[in-house]
This record gives sequence, C-alpha cells and structure tokens, in this order.
Amino acid sequence: MTPQVDRKRSTSNPPTPRHSAAHWIAVRDVGHYSEYRRLLTAELQALGITLETENPSPGATAFYAAIDDHWTVFMRSALRAALGGPRTVGLFFRPGQCFLGKLRAPFKRLVFAVAARLPRTSVLIILPFDIDRRLGQVASDWLYDPQLWDLHFFGMPPADAFPALDHEIAAAAQGRQVVLSLGQVELRKGFDAFVEIWRHSPEIRARYLFVSAGRVNAESRNAADAFAAAGGLLIDRRMADEEIRHLYRHAALIWSCYNPIHDQASGILGRAVQLGVPVIVRAGSYLEKLARHLEHPTVAIPFRDAEAAAAQLLNAPPPPLDAAVAEARVKAMRDRSLAVLARHLGGKA
Repeated sequence: MTPQVDRKRSTSNPPTPRHSAAHWIAVRDVGHYSEYRRLLTAELQALGITLETENPSPGATAFYAAIDDHWTVFMRSALRAALGGPRTVGLFFRPGQCFLGKLRAPFKRLVFAVAARLPRTSVLIILPFDIDRRLGQVASDWLYDPQLWDLHFFGMPPADAFPALDHEIAAAAQGRQVVLSLGQVELRKGFDAFVEIWRHSPEIRARYLFVSAGRVNAESRNAADAFAAAGGLLIDRRMADEEIRHLYRHAALIWSCYNPIHDQASGILGRAVQLGVPVIVRAGSYLEKLARHLEHPTVAIPFRDAEAAAAQLLNAPPPPLDAAVAEARVKAMRDRSLAVLARHLGGKA
C-alpha cells in the first residue's frame, strides 16, 4: 500500500489555518529532537503556525515533541485543555508498548485511550494505523515520521564531501556490496544480531562488507571487537549528521533489524526510504509492516537466527527504488503529515 491511503483523513495540499502559535516542548534539543524542531519550524510557518520554543504566546497550543519522555506532564496539560486551557498536542513515539505483555501495558493503554479522546487534546503517532489497528485505540490521529520526508529540507552533502571516508569503505569493500548499520551501536538496535550474521557465514563475508558507523556503547563493546576481528568495518565514533546521510550512497542494504524491545519508527529506515535504498528489517516488526505499507524494497529476516538470515541475504537483494517513484511517495507522505499537523495544531481536528 502506498502513502496515499486514508484519504478521509488526508488532503493532497495541507490546509492553511488562520495564524496561530504552538509551544514546542522537548526534554532535549539533540538528534531527532533538534531535526524535528528545525524542520517543523519551517514547514509550519508556511502554514501559518509559529513554532515557539520559549516564552510562548498566550493561548499557544502546547506541542509535546515526545509524550513518551514526560507523559504525566502531558496528561496534566491535557486535563487543563479539557477544562478550557490551551490546546494540547503530542507526538507518541512508542505506542506499541501499550500492547506488550508487561504489567504496566494495560495502564498505559487506558491512559492514552483517555487522553486521545479528551476535548482539545490530540495524541499523534508517527506510524500508520493500518500497520496495527490497535494503534487507533491509543491515538487521535497519525502522521508519517518526519524523517520519512525531511530530506527536501536538510538536503544531501556533496558527493565528494568525505573523501577519506569514501576511500576507507572502498578499500575495505574491494568490490563487495555494503550492508550498513548506522548510528549509535547498542543492543536495542540489533547490533549483536548484525555481528552474528557476519561471523556465522563465510559466504556472507565473500559477497558483502558489513559496515558499522557509530559510537559503540559499553554494552556492545565485546560484540564490536569480535566484529572487527572477523573483518567487519567498524567506524567507532560519533558520526556527523552529514556523514550519516552521505553514507547511504555506499549502501546496497541498510540495517534496520532491531531488537523486539525497540519496535517503533526509525529515522535510519526513514532516510533509506527517501533515498530508495533497500532495508533489512526484523520479520513481524512494525518496520517490516511500514516498509510493506510503503511498498519499499525490503528483506525481512528472523531475529537472532543467523543461518536463516544469511540464507535470505545470499539471495539476490532487492534493487534500489526508482528515484522518481521514491520522490512521489515522499511528497505524498509530506502532504498528508502537514495536513494532519495543521489540523490538530490549528484547532480544526
């Protein structure tokens, strides 16, 4: 299914509300928080909504960057909104946790089900409802993760911007295709499974070069050392945002096969979708369902089954998505997402 779904909730051109303001509330301004803020400040301004980070205007909508970080604060704001206070909107990153078999899951499910239905409050998730119909129980509406449609704003660095990095990868690859794991190296990102596949199969090592680019967490140090000892390319440092975007140019496949405890939207996959690069995901995960929803080239592998995963990767990987097709899908996602944000932040939901 392509991003043109759910037209009852979407328009091809986002509506322009009368001028209004939203107070951006975030616990930090790094990583995706910073990128979301910069992107949405520009996009919403064009729609007549000013995104304020401090000294909010009287009556400004309270816009929480991630409800997950301070959901009790969000709930207090939602209750004030229901009693006539400023409208409250929040992005909910991990709605799937409401349906896990954990003790707190029923409580979280109840809390968000109530919040999503309070007057003058909107709980917005960044996954389509149709990948798990239960998501509609704990959210008012959905939009596409901004990191699925933000490269028109951030752009790509020049192709020759990082010659030393290019040389390092080309020298290590020696003509092999690159499977690329990006960002901080940690267990929740499935790094141990990445290493197991690499070490398990001589055929994989003959056909591919596995590359990990990102700072290694202490919990993953032993796995990272074993990966490097087996000939994998480990670039153990914090990568600049421009370097990360540039590295997609080298990849035949992007690793997005994350641990089941980390079942949520992913900016790493989002940029791969925008650039048409095929992805590796965990079979049964939200990311697999999202990639299928977007009709993006995908290899879905079992988690922590190195032999089965290697067998799938040794089949011909899917080719990159045609650039024009990717561009059209990204535009559809952007249009829908901005329409949803304008409607809820502008008080027209």
